[in-house]
Amino acid sequence: MEKIDSKIISSEAAKTALVFGAISGGYIFISQLLAQAESQLLVSAVSGILWLGKLVGCILLMRFFMKKLLGSYEGVSRQNLLAYGTQIALFSAIITAACSYIAVQYVFPGQTKDIFDTVLQTYSGMMDSNSLAQLDKMEGNFGVISLVSNLIWCFVYGWILSSIMSSSLVRKKNIFDDDDDI
Repeated sequence: MEKIDSKIISSEAAKTALVFGAISGGYIFISQLLAQAESQLLVSAVSGILWLGKLVGCILLMRFFMKKLLGSYEGVSRQNLLAYGTQIALFSAIITAACSYIAVQYVFPGQTKDIFDTVLQTYSGMMDSNSLAQLDKMEGNFGVISLVSNLIWCFVYGWILSSIMSSSLVRKKNIFDDDDDI
């Protein structure tokens, strides 16, 4: 068996992140397409099922890919698995955030405008002119807001998941153990 090193970890993480990014990016586009449907109850049910499937699927995939790395290379430690998972989280968060930005800014800009128009109509009587002006500014920057929020959320979620799994897969008592005995 080949010995693990940082280049292998980065290479494997980049390949794996493409899978996670494709799943999350696909979910973003599918949910935007579903939002155009007439039946909001059906849309809500299908979106909820898809979100749950994506969440559970990503957890199971992270476990699968970490176990695959653990079994494919010699000398894989908890720190190696954590670095692998953290890089997957970072790379897939970048892909997911880019998909979110593209969806909001270029593919489905009409939906964003419709949502903001509905919010303005609903709450305009309760907001002062400064709040309305800020909401209008927010609409113009919503693509960037979506990009940044998805980048942060996906990375933090992936990092926490990889921290938990890296410890459990090498049979550590908790994530704070320092020794690397497998």
